[in-house]
Amino acid sequence: ISSNQIWMLRKSLSALTKLDRLMEYLECYSYNSFLNFIDRMKLRSNKSRNNVDKSILKTSSLQESKLLIENSLTTGMNHPKIEKLITILIKEISNGSRALVFVGLRDVALEIQDMLSNQGLSPGLLIGQSKKSGSGMDQNEQIEAISLFSSGNLNPLIATQVGEEGLDISECNLVIFYDQPVSAIRRIQRTGRTGRTKPGKAIFLIIKGGRDEIKYWAGLKKEKSLHKIGNTKHVSASSLTDFME
Repeated sequence: ISSNQIWMLRKSLSALTKLDRLMEYLECYSYNSFLNFIDRMKLRSNKSRNNVDKSILKTSSLQESKLLIENSLTTGMNHPKIEKLITILIKEISNGSRALVFVGLRDVALEIQDMLSNQGLSPGLLIGQSKKSGSGMDQNEQIEAISLFSSGNLNPLIATQVGEEGLDISECNLVIFYDQPVSAIRRIQRTGRTGRTKPGKAIFLIIKGGRDEIKYWAGLKKEKSLHKIGNTKHVSASSLTDFME
């Protein structure tokens, strides 16, 4: 294989990786995360001779998708998972639930916090500190957020992976999976935040027929296998999986 063929292969793999990331943001997270990734691609292509970013940005399908998403946001139509999340939380919190929402992307956690604040709720945020930029929340800020959630001053608490382990988050009776980790350990850590001393509930938000659903079933299979190997029981939280068309 020639050096030119290796270069072409690397270029193709890079393009496929970025297209896959765009699809994941669009399917599993939010419209804004999709648009923000496009903006970052534009920035990289302007700063360097990144032909991969430039070639992707020039495709008519991406340009059409971007226009459709922008028009949707302009008319007030948001990502179906965000809209469903808001509906669930307004109902559950009004009924006295203390909710913990897990989402893998920091930008989406911030977006959800803003959306919930606009709906009159008092959402808290629990994110880690970025090693690259130094932004995010330090340990004292994380402890304060958990304290405000425990006292009821903040509800729900929106957490990234930092909320899955290590920090002492008090009992809540509702955990919502905004995204679907395939890791059995992460699934158990998330659901383990509820149902410790009293009945709790875990809700999984899933777009039917997409990669969310694939990840959900893969993660569930791994979790069952892990429980079987360890001869342990599932947490006492009941589960509600919401498959959205």
